[in-house]
Amino acid sequence: MKLDKRVIVIEEKLYRVSEDITKLKKAQAYVFEIIGEEFILPYRGKLLKYLKTNDTLKPGIYETKKGSTHIVLPKKKEKVLYQLDNIKDLSNKKILDKTEYIKTDIDLTVNGEIMIPPRHADDDIPNTMLKAGIASKRINFDSYGPRYAALDIGSDQSSRKTNAKKAILNNTTLTATKLIQNCNALDLQFAIVLADKPDAIHPMIYGPLVMYSHEPFNLSSATNLLEVQSKIFDPAAKLKKEK
Repeated sequence: MKLDKRVIVIEEKLYRVSEDITKLKKAQAYVFEIIGEEFILPYRGKLLKYLKTNDTLKPGIYETKKGSTHIVLPKKKEKVLYQLDNIKDLSNKKILDKTEYIKTDIDLTVNGEIMIPPRHADDDIPNTMLKAGIASKRINFDSYGPRYAALDIGSDQSSRKTNAKKAILNNTTLTATKLIQNCNALDLQFAIVLADKPDAIHPMIYGPLVMYSHEPFNLSSATNLLEVQSKIFDPAAKLKKEK
């Protein structure tokens, strides 16, 4: 098994795992053995950049001005995030199984307010769709805490729901993997439809094309579809489908 086929998720960021410390690259983490303990430490970038901003140095590898490396080891309470056990093998199909995670009931006894995520002007399409789905459900997001705790997303189990909630409220971009993970937790599914524009110079031979996140579902009736619009994010809106 080649190490470049393995990844680790640290603080919601994905890093490829390597043992070649002589070639520091962004979005890569490296295997270290120090005083009998093994860690996976991500490359954080230039040390001077962090010193200028007075940012706290997180565990990882930093490159000094002279080209040498500066290592920051994880503290005792952080070690669990940087252990070899957290490495995932991308050649293992189970990691990419979109439906294996959710076998957990929601907790309807949790008290909390209905969550309607704020819509930002620069939200990308996947992020907008997820926010619209949550807003349309009119749910207490905290009830889904057990679902998010069951997701295999690399962070500490107790903080997964909190981290997911913060991401939904604050982030403006969303990867396909994160969209699928959220759909698993929230009983959602989606389809991507690719079609030619009316004035396409080179129309597709086979099209329109559709890909489903889970099982195929009915897209044939346009009256069953509601375009994402501002009223979905209005707490007072009843969201009746227009005929």
